[in-house]
Amino acid sequence: MDEVLPGLGETGTVGHTAGGLMKRALIDYRRCDPTRCPEGNCAAARACERRVLKQESAFEVPMPGALPCSGCGDCVRGCPLEAVKIVADG
Repeated sequence: MDEVLPGLGETGTVGHTAGGLMKRALIDYRRCDPTRCPEGNCAAARACERRVLKQESAFEVPMPGALPCSGCGDCVRGCPLEAVKIVADG
């Protein structure tokens, strides 16, 4: 699992292998701004049923959690700032 934390890089990823491809939720921390989400609660993290993205508290940027990404894209559709995307490595 690759994970790059804010302050150490500009993106964070978490993923798993499915059908030979590693799918990852990739957060672009240059675009991510929880102050623009309702009540500071990350819309992408709220949209993810698997809770792959974690937000410690309101107005904090979300971090990839320990659970694998299924690649469903709920977080992508949930983010109003287009700061999340699903990538597949293979």
